[in-house]
Amino acid sequence: MKTRVLLAAAVACLTAASIPSTAAASGSYFVENLSRGLIALRSTDTSVYVGWRLLGSDPADLEFNLYRAAADGKPQKLNATPIAATTDFVDSTADPTQVNSYVVKPVWKGTELAASA
Repeated sequence: MKTRVLLAAAVACLTAASIPSTAAASGSYFVENLSRGLIALRSTDTSVYVGWRLLGSDPADLEFNLYRAAADGKPQKLNATPIAATTDFVDSTADPTQVNSYVVKPVWKGTELAASA
C-alpha cells in the first residue's frame, strides 16, 4: 500500500513539473502592487537607518533623493547627490528628541519625480 501511494505521489509531482504554467508559457508573470516600503529604524543614539524597496518595474538607472521632516518642519533633502548604488541611507544628523518622518523621491534622468507611496 505504501509503495502505491509513494508511486502515485511521485508520478503526480513529475507530471505537474513537466506542465508549464500559463504565465510561464505566455512569457508574462504576476507581480504584486508594492510600495517602496520605506522604513526608518534608530540604529544608534545618534543615527537612523532608512531603507526602501527597488521595484521590479524600476529602470536600471533610477536614483533617489531622501527627505526628512523633523516635528512639523519643512522636509530637508539629506543627500548631496542622488542615491544610485543602494536603496538605503544612514541619517547621522537626525535629532532623536524630535519626531522625524522620511520621504523618498525617485530621480530619473536628472528629473525628480513625485514621492513614492
